[in-house]
Amino acid sequence: MSSCMNCVCSLEGEVRQIDASLESLKQKLSEARSSLSRLEESRMALEKDISCKTNSLFIEREKCMIHRKRYPTVSVLSGY
Repeated sequence: MSSCMNCVCSLEGEVRQIDASLESLKQKLSEARSSLSRLEESRMALEKDISCKTNSLFIEREKCMIHRKRYPTVSVLSGY
């Protein structure tokens, strides 16, 4: 009878330990999902910035540079 009680107590302890581990893992999963969400938002913002800057470089190179090449240089404008 005593050994059965020891087994029951031991099993109850293991169940409590497993429950605690399960709660800890659920908390870590929740934190990981939150972190993933923040990283995805950050990635989207960075991709948007890259797209905007790429477009700005295109405009500078293809639209503005053509007109700038026609301007006289600073030394010509200053009379040298």
